[in-house]
Amino acid sequence: MSDASQLEWWKTSIIYQIYPRSFQDSTGNGVGDIPGIIQRLDYLKQLGIGAVWLSPFYPSPQCDFGYDISDFCDVSPLFGTLQDFDRLVSECHQRDIKVIVDFVPGHTSDQHPWFKRSERREAPYTDYYVWHDGLRGDDGRPRPPNNWLSVFGGSAWAWSESRGQFYYRPFLAQQPKLNYRSHHVVRDVQAVLRFWMDRHVDGVRVDAIAGIIEAEDKRLDEPLAAGAGCGSDEYGYLEHAHTQMHPEGFPIVQGWRDMMDEYERKDGRSRFMVIEIYGKPEVCNVYRQYGGTPFNMDLIVDLETKGLSGVTLMGAVKAEYDSLPEDGWPMFVLGNHDRHRFSSKFGLCYSEALNMVLLTLWGTPTTYYGEEIGLEDIEVSYEATQDPFGVNLGPARYAQWSRHLQGPHAVGRH
Repeated sequence: MSDASQLEWWKTSIIYQIYPRSFQDSTGNGVGDIPGIIQRLDYLKQLGIGAVWLSPFYPSPQCDFGYDISDFCDVSPLFGTLQDFDRLVSECHQRDIKVIVDFVPGHTSDQHPWFKRSERREAPYTDYYVWHDGLRGDDGRPRPPNNWLSVFGGSAWAWSESRGQFYYRPFLAQQPKLNYRSHHVVRDVQAVLRFWMDRHVDGVRVDAIAGIIEAEDKRLDEPLAAGAGCGSDEYGYLEHAHTQMHPEGFPIVQGWRDMMDEYERKDGRSRFMVIEIYGKPEVCNVYRQYGGTPFNMDLIVDLETKGLSGVTLMGAVKAEYDSLPEDGWPMFVLGNHDRHRFSSKFGLCYSEALNMVLLTLWGTPTTYYGEEIGLEDIEVSYEATQDPFGVNLGPARYAQWSRHLQGPHAVGRH
């Protein structure tokens, strides 16, 4: 094992995920903000945090609580200003805390200027999104070109009346998918990354990378999932052979990594890129080849599905270590904004033990804010739920999956 003094900063740091909306309110309006985060930096330093990862704080209609972005290069007034962000980075660096921001490259809000121009077929934005004429039903009305499903349920295609075509939206209808077969999109998304690198961020967490590009032939239906056990309009009903892990996505990741390496060569500061992906070790290792370090989600998934036990925990950790390539580095996480808090899932009595496991494994630990004090879920009625995933599942099932329960806030998607 390498001498710790020779390792990049992200290999010797505890990463602390902050959901800005609910972390610390500095104005009294009930919504957390960037100045509020600054107020808590001394606390984080005392905890021994080496880096903060900020969930989306960009301008957004908040249909999906910040993951529907209408401007990639600004701060939502809900959370502060660009000047507040610059001060946050400066204050963090003064305390030797790195800053990682959420990078959401796969889709935008339907209120983003790119989408509005694409709907109007304005060059060069015409093909910025995944558009399709669709098929004609027996009644002569247009219908989607295939059976692809949204993560939130129902068809993954939405109809644009003004353009007269369907657009692909793997999440909400308000989240149209960017088309990475357009070199304009590749260029402009790289410019977004440069914008934040120029503001001295130390790394990015790449959202929903597995679906960054989909099959070129939109007539291809996805096969049924074996033993899905869910309704035909639910995401788990299909195997996502044409919309997930497409090989054309790997070079896109490499392009981002190469660009970040440019900055590293200029100033000698290591830039970090971690990717969100739920997949088998061999899939994660492919992404490692292209410069993306995957979170190990097995600790979350295995413990949720198999139950908390030493055997399950050891099995997930061993599987990660055994699958690592020679130069691979593991990253472990026990909770995030998409899952119920582990103190509620497994019992508050196990909170300290689970934190100890996370912090003593070889690899980089990532903790979700509040886990250090055993923060638990709260109760939110179905009528009060705004999380689109929970709402779409209905009153009988929302409590199992709704992301509103993980603390005193309404949370984002990914």
